Amino acid sequence: MTGEVPTISACDFAAGWASGICGLVVGHPLDTIKVRQQILGKINPLKIAISTFKHEGIVGFYKGMMFPLLTAGTLNSIFFGIYGNTLRVLQAARNEPVGRKLCCEGGPAYPNYHWDVYYAGCAGGAATVLLSTPIELVKTQLQSQVGDKKLKGVILRARDYTGPWDCLRDIYRSDGLRGCFRGLIPMLWRDTYSFGLYILTYEHVICLLRDPVYHGPDSSVFYQVLAGSAA
Repeated sequence: MTGEVPTISACDFAAGWASGICGLVVGHPLDTIKVRQQILGKINPLKIAISTFKHEGIVGFYKGMMFPLLTAGTLNSIFFGIYGNTLRVLQAARNEPVGRKLCCEGGPAYPNYHWDVYYAGCAGGAATVLLSTPIELVKTQLQSQVGDKKLKGVILRARDYTGPWDCLRDIYRSDGLRGCFRGLIPMLWRDTYSFGLYILTYEHVICLLRDPVYHGPDSSVFYQVLAGSAA
């Protein structure tokens, strides 16, 4: 153990910010279709996509994206920052070299390395929930605002919201601060364990795609993309 105090790496935050925004821009239209299908019931997702484009245009697929877009980088930065810092703390507590990020980096990993990666991922996932819960709530409320008048009657709502802040204010006025965190416990259960498994899978797949012993500073972008897809 070197005695150095582990710090959150700026690279952890930068990587999280970039990946969060890219993932959101690509995945949000499909997420909108998913939310609407969950609310509307047995309607075919293709019909939902056609109806959305017909009545709302391409913008309809990106309803509710502003809040996540403004915060996706922050959420991923929090996750990767807490993950990286927690992993360094665990490594230091075990008197192991601090800074190891891959099980195949610099020779065989110490016995509890994969558990430390999992625990650090769980800590990062749990840390994001306080911010992600109200964001998810507002996002789904805005995504459920359909343009097709035939479908509006299926969704029970007094009025449509003009934007994320209008939605959040309305929830706060009607249900208080507690209403803004509706769904907190299920999200805590979901994100804590799933983020632990995500980062463990990501880290391990990178090593499986590389040589048995890896001595370089970083894996290639190609390997990172494949590992991220698998995770």
